[in-house]
Amino acid sequence: MKEISQLNELAQKIVEFEKEHRLNDTDFALLSRLSVEKVHALKAMYATPTEEEIEMLNETFNAENQSSLEE
Repeated sequence: MKEISQLNELAQKIVEFEKEHRLNDTDFALLSRLSVEKVHALKAMYATPTEEEIEMLNETFNAENQSSLEE
């Protein structure tokens, strides 16, 4: 049950990030260095991210949030 909650939280974070920065899935995939298919699977909660993918997502969220604060 905990894993489903974490996947849901990650999916929501991706959706909110895309809305906030006006990105589509392709743009987000390029930014995060994940495939578009993986982004779709994460948002649909069909896939569990690896540790490396979680790290890549966190880097994306953190780097983009810092750069938008500096603008």
